[in-house]
Amino acid sequence: MKTILVLYIIFPFSFLYAQATNEEIREFVKEELNSKDFPNNTQLSIGFISGDSIFTYGVTKKRKWKQVVNDDLVFEIGSISKVFTSFLLTHCVERGLLKLSDTIQHDLDVEWKVKDPITYEMLSNHTSGLPRLPSNLFKYMAKTPRNPYVNYDKEALISYLEEGLKLESEPGKEYAYSNVGAGLLGYLISEKLDMSYEKAIRTMILDDLGMGSTSTELNGYSQEEMVQGLNISGSVTDNWDFDVLVGAGGIKSTVLDMVKFMNAQLSDSDSEIEMLQKKTFETDEINLALGWHIIIDKNYLWHNGSTGGYRSSFVLDPNSKTGVIILSNVSYAHPDATFIDQLVFELIDKLM
Repeated sequence: MKTILVLYIIFPFSFLYAQATNEEIREFVKEELNSKDFPNNTQLSIGFISGDSIFTYGVTKKRKWKQVVNDDLVFEIGSISKVFTSFLLTHCVERGLLKLSDTIQHDLDVEWKVKDPITYEMLSNHTSGLPRLPSNLFKYMAKTPRNPYVNYDKEALISYLEEGLKLESEPGKEYAYSNVGAGLLGYLISEKLDMSYEKAIRTMILDDLGMGSTSTELNGYSQEEMVQGLNISGSVTDNWDFDVLVGAGGIKSTVLDMVKFMNAQLSDSDSEIEMLQKKTFETDEINLALGWHIIIDKNYLWHNGSTGGYRSSFVLDPNSKTGVIILSNVSYAHPDATFIDQLVFELIDKLM
């Protein structure tokens, strides 16, 4: 009930608390979790918006699953960070700092190995032809395998673009998910704004939405504020630090903050969000907006995220003003990690 009162103050619209519906959802989540073999100390923190109703629900496993209040605790959100990076892109476009059709080769003073024109839009919707990971990342990963991105810096990225870059498809022609593309997009935007990625999202997104617990900087959190990430066997594992590729997966947040972000994404009156959610590319299996994936049969917007000790999933239906966010400390390597995605879709279908 404490969470409900907090959310009532935060959100300036009528608040409906449907006790029976919420209880059904709680029971459904527990039933589904009981069918999975997650280790002790696993936590899920879930946020919901359904029309005017907003609520949160947390569970943890201590031999058995039990309800907890964890909506103000911090998790790594992994690749959901890419939605924030694309949101930064739309802010820059609206301010006339760049166009989606601008060629990135013109904005980065390096000796590009690839001359095919790549645009900002292509980086955002994963049609740039860039591979999933830069080929020179692995020598850095080998030094710190439990924190693979921590030493991959600007110099490493520039070296890759000048010496190691090989496109996997012609730019703008095919969808292929790319972490290096999203990381490069975040870096280019930071350069354009002449500020760090952290300062960019703080200035242009987080402060406006009141997301005070969201950051890319681990040293800003106390041990008590963060849920510890778990590896596949349930042991505590390292958090991931990002350098130049932070825009691909470096954000940490709480469900309370992510519900604020979700509420903003369901707005009808924001031109930057309209641009962010507009379809930009079609495939037979999934369509692409900027940052968001569009589930074809239901027109849901979706993204997930994974790091060494965390798994997250985020789905919206802008037409019905409905959304679900799940943050967890389930490792990407756990055999049931994809259950987090399954659950987020089951929950939004129940809300619908």
